[in-house]
Amino acid sequence: MKRNLTMMHMLICIAVLSLLCASCGAQSKPRDTLMAYAKAVKENKWADAWECYSQGSKKLLEDRFDQMKKGFESIPAPQKKQIMAEIGLDETKMKTMDAKSFYIHTMEKTKASEKLGKLFDPANLQVETETINKDTAKIKVKGHEQELPFVRESGKWKIDLSSPKAEAPPEHGGGPQTGPPAGQPQEPPAGPPAEPKSEKK
Repeated sequence: MKRNLTMMHMLICIAVLSLLCASCGAQSKPRDTLMAYAKAVKENKWADAWECYSQGSKKLLEDRFDQMKKGFESIPAPQKKQIMAEIGLDETKMKTMDAKSFYIHTMEKTKASEKLGKLFDPANLQVETETINKDTAKIKVKGHEQELPFVRESGKWKIDLSSPKAEAPPEHGGGPQTGPPAGQPQEPPAGPPAEPKSEKK
């Protein structure tokens, strides 16, 4: 009887772990991670979106958040007050937050899901090509010129914002992710890079 209870307990634990692993990181293909990310964005679940990022991506966001906090000290008080009002925080609260909690709060407060809804709508997101090269991958999405970079970490595909080819998302004006201008804070990027517009000749 005791042995049967122990076996039952083990099966329950395995089932729970399986459910916990059914998130962005557990996807078998890069496109699965992209679709999981798109679903998280559409449903305004930024904690789930955060887990779709690679360790390099998270490090990038953490560095940018640290830069933002340092640059915030030199901003004039009226501008600082306006920024805090827009993101629904006070300076004391912001100083206690880490990059992840700030990312989640800011994306929810600024309604980033509405801004990115059309760009990452799971119903309209069509993968044209998916190129896998060992532990890196690129996805070409229909209607977008730039391929989205991915990296495999411990067998799980993640969005790689730290890739040299990655660029800032639309709400940050595009361009390479080199961090915020001196003295000017920015919230961490909300998602995979947006393609630059090609110039007409």
